[in-house]
Amino acid sequence: MILQKTRKYIAFFYQRLPAALLLLVPISLICLGFQLRSAGGPFSLAATDPEFIFLFSGVALTMGRLDLFIDQPGTPLQVMEGIAARFIHFFRPGQGLVTDVMQHPDLYLHIISVCILLLVAAGVFLAGHIVYRRTGNLPAALFLQFAPFVAEQVFSTLERVMIEPLFIPFFSLFFAYLLLDSLDKLPSQGFFNRRVLVYAIITGLGLSLKFNFIPFLVLPLFMLRSWKEKGSFALLTAGFFYLFTFPLFVKTRTFYRWIKALILHSGVYGTGKNNVLDVSQFLSHLSTMMHSQKFLFATILVGLLLLMASYLPPLRQRLKGSTLPSLLAGMLVAEMLGILLVAKHYFERYLIPELLLVVPLLFICIQVLIHLLPERFRRVEYLLYALIVFLIAIHPQTFRQHRMYLPLKRKTYEAKLESIRFLRQLPAPDALLLSSDNWSIRPEYGLFFGMVMTPGGTNLFGSTLNTLYPNSYLFKEYTGSFFDWYDKPHPAQEIVEKYPATLLVTNRYTKEDFAKLEGVFRALPDAEMQLLYENELVNLRVYLIRRK
Repeated sequence: MILQKTRKYIAFFYQRLPAALLLLVPISLICLGFQLRSAGGPFSLAATDPEFIFLFSGVALTMGRLDLFIDQPGTPLQVMEGIAARFIHFFRPGQGLVTDVMQHPDLYLHIISVCILLLVAAGVFLAGHIVYRRTGNLPAALFLQFAPFVAEQVFSTLERVMIEPLFIPFFSLFFAYLLLDSLDKLPSQGFFNRRVLVYAIITGLGLSLKFNFIPFLVLPLFMLRSWKEKGSFALLTAGFFYLFTFPLFVKTRTFYRWIKALILHSGVYGTGKNNVLDVSQFLSHLSTMMHSQKFLFATILVGLLLLMASYLPPLRQRLKGSTLPSLLAGMLVAEMLGILLVAKHYFERYLIPELLLVVPLLFICIQVLIHLLPERFRRVEYLLYALIVFLIAIHPQTFRQHRMYLPLKRKTYEAKLESIRFLRQLPAPDALLLSSDNWSIRPEYGLFFGMVMTPGGTNLFGSTLNTLYPNSYLFKEYTGSFFDWYDKPHPAQEIVEKYPATLLVTNRYTKEDFAKLEGVFRALPDAEMQLLYENELVNLRVYLIRRK
C-alpha cells in the first residue's frame, strides 16, 4: 500500500516537473522587473518618454478619440493602457477617469507596468510550454526561454511601460510557431494550421508594435512554399497592420509624411539632411554595433558557416526534406537587414528585436548541426544548450552589467528623493517653471510632455491639468518661451511681471544647457535669479526668481 502511494506521488511529481521547470524563467522575469522598478522609483522620476505619451493616448482612446500617437506606431500598447486605465478607475470611484489619471499618473503607470510584466511572463511560459508539448524536448524549450537574458539592455526594459518589453513575449511566441512549422509539428487542423493567415496576423501585429519589426517580415517568406501563399501573406499582412493600427483610419496622410521623412532623411526622427543615408554615420554606427554586440555578430557568423556547410554535397542529403535550412536562412537575412536598418538611425534599444533572436538563432544552428553530425554525436545538443547558457550568464553585458547598474540606479533614486525633500520644505511659490531632458522631481513635467505629444492633447486634458496644477509652465528650448497647459507661450519677462516669486526646477545634461536657461532671466533688468539647490549626481538645479 505504502509502495503504491509512493509510486503514485513520484509519478505525479514527474508529471508536473516540466511545467514547474518552465515556470522558472517567467518567475525570474517577474522578480527582475519588480527589482528594477523598485530601484528606479515612480515613472515621473525615472522616464517620461514614451511612458506618459502612451498613457495619455490610452486615456484619449477611452474617450473615443482615434487621432492618437502613431510614431512607433505602438497602437496595441495604447489599447492595453486604455483598457487598464478603465479597469483601474473602476476600483477608484469618486472622480472622473481623466482627473484621476492626471492626479495619480504614477499609480496608473505602475499598475500597467505590472500588467506588462505578467504578460511577458505568460508569453514566455506559453512559448516554452508549446515547444515542449509539440516536440517533447524539455531542454530545448528551457533553452529558448532564456532568450531575454542575452543582454542587459533587453531585460532592463522590464521596468518600462514601452513597446520593447512587449517584444519579449511576442518574439517568443513568434519563434515557437516558426519552429513548429519548420519541424512539421503544427496541429493538423484548426486555426493554427492556416499558416498564411497566422503569419499575416503575427507580422501585422508586430509591425503595429514598432517599425523596427520590419526586417522580420521576411521570416514567413522563407517558410511559405508557393508564390501564391507568399502573395496572399503580403496582402493579408498589410490588411492586418492597417487593422491593428486603426488610428490610420483618420491619420493616413500624417502617417505617410512621417514614414517619408524617416526614409528620405539621414537623421533620427525624420530630421537631418534630405539624402536618405549619411554614409560616414552609417559606417560609424555599424562599427559601434560590431564592438558593442560581439555576441550578436558571432552568432550570425556561426549561422552563415553552418548554412553554407548544409549545402555541401556530402552533407546536403542529411537535411533533405527539412525546412531547418530555410528557417536558418530567413533568420540570418532578418538579423542582417535589422542591423543595416538600425545603422541608419542608431539607438541601442532599436537592436532589441535582433538580440531577442540570438538564442533562437543559436537553437536553429544547433538543430542543423546535430542533423549534420553522425547519430552517435547527437546527444551533444544538450551540452551545447548548457554551454551557451553559461556563456551568456558570464558575459559582461548580461548579469554582471545588471549587478553594476542596479546600485547606481538606487543611488540615483535616493538623490532624487533628497531633492524632493528639499523642494517640499520651501514655501509655496507663486508659479512653477519646469525645464527637463526626460524626467523631473515634479510630476507636472511628465504630464506636460504627455499632453504635448498627444494629438489634440491640449484640448482634451489642458483644462483639467490647469485646474489640478495651476500656474505651472514648461520651458521649450527651441522657442525660448514658457508654455502653459493650453500650450500658449509666455516670454520670461511676462512671467516675472506676473509672479513676484517663481520657482524654476530644471535638470539638464550639460552645464551649457543650464547657462542658456539662466541667461533667459539674467538678461531681464527687473529679475533676480538665485540658485537655491544643486544636485550634481542627477544634474538638477532649483532656482528662485524674484521680481526686483
